[in-house]
Amino acid sequence: MKKALTTLALLAMASAASASSNVQIYGVMDLGIAKGNAGASSNPGGNGASKAWQMKQSSASRLGFRGTEDLGGGLSASFLLEHRFTPDTGSYSATSPFFMQSTVSLSHKDVGTLWMGRDYAPMFWLAVKTDPFGMDGVGQIGANQYADFNSNSDIASRTNNTLGFKSRRFNGLNFDLAYSFKENGSNSQSGGNVQYQGENIYAGLGYAKVNQAIPAAGTNLNSNDELLNAAFIYSFERFRVMAYAAQGKNKNFRTTTNLYTVGMDARIGPGRFKLAVSQLDSDVNARDRNKIGIGYDYDLSKSTRLYADYGVAKQKNLSRNNAVAVGMRLAF
Repeated sequence: MKKALTTLALLAMASAASASSNVQIYGVMDLGIAKGNAGASSNPGGNGASKAWQMKQSSASRLGFRGTEDLGGGLSASFLLEHRFTPDTGSYSATSPFFMQSTVSLSHKDVGTLWMGRDYAPMFWLAVKTDPFGMDGVGQIGANQYADFNSNSDIASRTNNTLGFKSRRFNGLNFDLAYSFKENGSNSQSGGNVQYQGENIYAGLGYAKVNQAIPAAGTNLNSNDELLNAAFIYSFERFRVMAYAAQGKNKNFRTTTNLYTVGMDARIGPGRFKLAVSQLDSDVNARDRNKIGIGYDYDLSKSTRLYADYGVAKQKNLSRNNAVAVGMRLAF
């Protein structure tokens, strides 16, 4: 009888918890085959200096956990943990299993969300939305969109030890603010964005800055410490056109890098055609480079697709680098 009562009590507690909170498991599995020519130019998403056929993922495979608890009065609390791995070997980072995203947050439906932890920097959202490849695969514009901002650091796209705020959308407008605290003598990064989403138009303006913790940090000639970026998308019935510009500055060496991108994606048949062209110009001439990406996603269902992508990049005074990839992506 005691066991039966205990079981009933546990079931009642679980039922009460599920009524007030919602926990989801989500993820992506992506795997394909890629081949490059081993050219010396920088080619985001490519095969680098290897000519060998490689089994690799285009979009990062992941397993995520997110949950929300309704606190009443329009207030809610939530968490997000996202783990990345390589499905061709099953390997992952044992020391940082949730290094992609790890946040706790408090939201109000009429105001927005205050969050803490590790997440994407505000300027990232403008970049990823105007890359037809979503900053994935051999065709992506990728890290070039940061115009050499913080290029020698792991806190360009995401920031650690961060306090951020994401406003709710008012008449199509919303904004993000974020500041990462300096810990263990490392750099921190601050920034923000303003975004507008209308019926057919998306536009955004973003800013990011490296906050130096030690005098030697951020003084590398090959790494800018300030970024301004802007994005624009116009959506037609079956295709979108997009434009993006970014400017990175290195205040110590007084150098500037400019990046310009145009792209499009279109619904053709059962899938989506993708095209992107980018040009990067820098005061440091050796960093000048351009890239063209082209690809097609064939939708098998709403969650599963086949893809074929090609990307070719040319950096000043270096040999051309190109890569092609075919594979499958499944989201759940």
